[in-house]
Amino acid sequence: MPDFDAVRELLNARFSGAPEPSYFGLKMVFNAFGIVAFGIVMWYINQRISRKRNNRRVKSSYFGSRYSKEWKK
Repeated sequence: MPDFDAVRELLNARFSGAPEPSYFGLKMVFNAFGIVAFGIVMWYINQRISRKRNNRRVKSSYFGSRYSKEWKK
């Protein structure tokens, strides 16, 4: 859980028009967290789509789809 007093202090400093250096650090942390979360969500969606597309057991979607065609020839 975050320290709510610290967060409230940062928000007060922000809205009073005197942003503190720690606020920018907090913003960077939130941005990094958002990017990481977005990447995980995109990877998860990609996994779901690739599994739906071929229901067969696939080692990795790229190698499975690419080389199974070559082996079948």
